[in-house]
Amino acid sequence: MRINLLLYLMAVSISVSQPVTISGTVINDKGKPLVGANVFLEGTVLGAATDLSGYYIIERVPSDRFYKISARYIGHRMTTKDIATEEGKPITVDFELVMSLVDLDEVVVAASFSERKKRAQASPVTIISQDDLRRLPVRSIDEVLTGKVPGGYANLPSRPGQNNSAFTLRGGTSGSGRPLGDVKIYIDGVELLGFDMQSYPGIADFIDPDDIEKIEVLRGPMGSTLHGSNAQSGIIHIFTKKGSRSRKTVMKLKFARKITQAPILDDDAVGQETTFSMSGGNSSSASYNIGFNNSIDQEVMPGNGRDIERLKVHGSVNAKIGTAVIDVKTYHSWGQQGFISNLYHLLEYKEDRSWTNAPEHWDDSLASGGTSYYKPGFSLNITQSFTQDWYQSLVIGNDSKKFLYKKYYANSGQGYLTENWNRYTLNYFWHYKKKISNSFNIDLTTGTQRTMSNHVRLSGSMDERKDQYYYEDFDDVSIVDQSNQNSGYYGELVIDYKDRIYLTIGERVEQNEYFGKDYGTHYSPRLGLSYLSEIGGMIIKSRAAWGSGGINPPKAMQALPSESNYSINIGNPDLRPERQSGYELGGDFYFGDNFFVEVTYFDQLFLDGIANDPSIDDLQTIKQEYWYINLGQIINKGWELAAKTRVGPLDISANYSILDSRWGEDSLRQNDPVYEGFFDKGTRRNDVPSSTGNLSLVYNVPGFSPKSTKGGSVALDISYIGKKKGRDWLLYYDGQYNPDVSPFSYYSKDLLMHYKPFNSVRLRFNYWVTNKASVFLDIRNLTEHTDISRSIIEPALGKQVMMGIDFTI
Repeated sequence: MRINLLLYLMAVSISVSQPVTISGTVINDKGKPLVGANVFLEGTVLGAATDLSGYYIIERVPSDRFYKISARYIGHRMTTKDIATEEGKPITVDFELVMSLVDLDEVVVAASFSERKKRAQASPVTIISQDDLRRLPVRSIDEVLTGKVPGGYANLPSRPGQNNSAFTLRGGTSGSGRPLGDVKIYIDGVELLGFDMQSYPGIADFIDPDDIEKIEVLRGPMGSTLHGSNAQSGIIHIFTKKGSRSRKTVMKLKFARKITQAPILDDDAVGQETTFSMSGGNSSSASYNIGFNNSIDQEVMPGNGRDIERLKVHGSVNAKIGTAVIDVKTYHSWGQQGFISNLYHLLEYKEDRSWTNAPEHWDDSLASGGTSYYKPGFSLNITQSFTQDWYQSLVIGNDSKKFLYKKYYANSGQGYLTENWNRYTLNYFWHYKKKISNSFNIDLTTGTQRTMSNHVRLSGSMDERKDQYYYEDFDDVSIVDQSNQNSGYYGELVIDYKDRIYLTIGERVEQNEYFGKDYGTHYSPRLGLSYLSEIGGMIIKSRAAWGSGGINPPKAMQALPSESNYSINIGNPDLRPERQSGYELGGDFYFGDNFFVEVTYFDQLFLDGIANDPSIDDLQTIKQEYWYINLGQIINKGWELAAKTRVGPLDISANYSILDSRWGEDSLRQNDPVYEGFFDKGTRRNDVPSSTGNLSLVYNVPGFSPKSTKGGSVALDISYIGKKKGRDWLLYYDGQYNPDVSPFSYYSKDLLMHYKPFNSVRLRFNYWVTNKASVFLDIRNLTEHTDISRSIIEPALGKQVMMGIDFTI
């Protein structure tokens, strides 16, 4: 009996097939390795990404089976091959991917959290790939939107390394004055601190731009509704790089020198930057990526002698455990800078325009002291696959910032401010696909998202300088402690008919503590339809979408009663979130592999803008009484066009947008003579250009020697900002400080003017002198345009030159 059992177990062990290994390389049609290409076995959860040599390896593949293996890389046509595995025989499968602008099989996540091919998206998605970022790196959110995204617009920054908050998508929406409180920014699935919590959110203050793998931008409420409050104008999702599972450790080192024109100083401001990163792992299950970035920049305006200093550190670990993939990332940044006199350059205007009533402190506006910050954050992403068509995902993360402000004047009091912001994100969803017949497939994503945000602010004035202050040290202390929870449940169903027609139905149900207590639950629905057809050699994707989104009140606690030394907010329990809804129609046209055109028309209506209403004030009381109410409409309409093509070694991309942003109905401000018709229905809004455009030319330079096979590129990027209406700030200051000019009210029609269109030009060159070292030259604002349309005290930076060298070891 024992002998028979032993023979049985031996037979079973022999009959169990041993898994095999599949490996190979992925190159482009010019023979260059493609880094980060995805190779996967269709119908399974098995796959891998290529390393710096274009090499991949997939282990533990069941033997004695037939598979389809595919390789995919952004900007290239996906290739699929048939293979058969045999026990004990490793397989080598190499891929040569042909460059192609047909990106319908690109996987995006910005619209619905889960992975979904671009062909199923009913709203346009802009993908800024790793190759795009290598040719033209970005350093702030405004550079993401300016030129690269149709319908995007941003003012030029005014200080080195500044995160520019004055940018919009499709004209923006907020009637309360926030520049962009309605675009939500994610990094690796974690929601960042936005304009509802702090000013100037961006990417340069906490992440090294060289660490970005790709960026997805989704514009309009038609595709962003599942993301909830503060996403009604779009989504910006940043994905950072992961380490390679190659056993080879790769180190990268960059040294750069920066020169920025500072005409106010009649000199140049210089800076320097150093970057180091190291990545590696093993061939099967784990990888890592660590690095740091340090930069020092001189000020471009008169200051108190302190430079702008920043240090960023990041690290990530990615591991595959069974059917689960775990990705952990953390980032930390520190920064400090002194104070500048942003009034200094007004002294020239003071003399030329006879501003004899200008304040005396203009002549001596410098203060000692400075600001500093610490910004930590982390993300944990866990994705577990049950089958090839069913997986669940959990994202937990935090984005924080601690800010300290100390300012000392020689002849006046000392100012002190400290602020702490925190935002915690938890997002859980599962994604399921099923073939229900030969013609129909369904794709379902459903989940829940929680965000918890808090803001603590302490400010006041002191009589003496200290390293540490306590509550009793302040003469007029002010403390603000705000917190907010947002919870939502969402679901989206995509019905696919023969891989040609896609119907999208989605809904998010949300509650937010910033809403009025009697408002209740907010609903954000969406509908979408896309249809693929072929005419000759042309592929056409027709699409239509409708959606509605909301944004919580822009100032914390507006719905709740509050009281200050001078006024009383009686509260409004019915205060609704600002909302936007709209539709878009468009098409994507692919002419072979080398020509692509995208056309979109959008019509969006913004409702329930929030404003202060003092009409309820009781004149018999000492303090002014007011409340916040919903009012006002903004009508945003426009056209967006984008095109890409390749002509030999030259890559050409262009976009052009027509923006028509006007005030709609406004029950309060349109009846108030104080506003002098500023908000009249049909009046074009200030600071929104009538059109924007971009032309980008990239010439790919080949390598000329065996020691330099990588070559390089020369990129010319021209951004166009069309005519826009705004205030004549010089005339406004004339009225304030020139005794011969009558003062103007802030809303006077006599102040309105049209700023002329302008171009901003960027030129970048990089070349690998060896296969391990490259040099680069990057010139921004080559035309030296100085823009004062939004603020006379913050002119745009002049020409900026960066040059340096990159090493790969």
